[in-house]
Amino acid sequence: FLMIMKQSMPFALLVLLMTFYNRLDPVMLEYLLPKEIGNEQVGIYASGFRLLDAANMIAYLFGVLLVPIFSKMIKKKQPIEHMLKLSFTLIITLAVIVGFGLFFYSRELMDLLYDTHIEESTRVFRLLIPAFIAVSTTYIFGTLLTANGNLRQLNIIAFSGLIINLIMNYLLIPGFMATGSALASLVTQFTMAITQVLMVQRIFKFNIN
Repeated sequence: FLMIMKQSMPFALLVLLMTFYNRLDPVMLEYLLPKEIGNEQVGIYASGFRLLDAANMIAYLFGVLLVPIFSKMIKKKQPIEHMLKLSFTLIITLAVIVGFGLFFYSRELMDLLYDTHIEESTRVFRLLIPAFIAVSTTYIFGTLLTANGNLRQLNIIAFSGLIINLIMNYLLIPGFMATGSALASLVTQFTMAITQVLMVQRIFKFNIN
């Protein structure tokens, strides 16, 4: 039992850190703003985030499928460059279409879904939905790092993301409220995606096409 717990701890820590920097924004909004304003801003933030959260399920399904595929290929020492390229091309094509499509029709979408705070929700959503591109990237490259056993590097990256998110929320929320929190989330997600891509390149040394 202790052996299983010890081997599971890096995975548990990674999930915990990723949950923190993904879900911290509403908590920070409520903590840093007066109660009534904070509750209102949390609602505005949630109106945009729930659509991003739903879109992320598509990328999550890719990650779930790729874990055993990458693990088996690495164990058998098979080249994984083509599988990585195929999976990334599929998900990034979808992510760019969804991300940019929803960005340009964000006002109409918010107007269709909600009755109040349409303009504020639109501003927040326009900052949040491009993060779908970054999240989709992390579900491919982060999955490869997980399958390769690079949990230490992933935990360091995730902890860095948590710190970036905390600092940016602390600086931006008092002045920009939900919009500032959405910007903090966007910067955090793209930082995580770029860092994981660079880490994969450093470990696997793929030929860049």
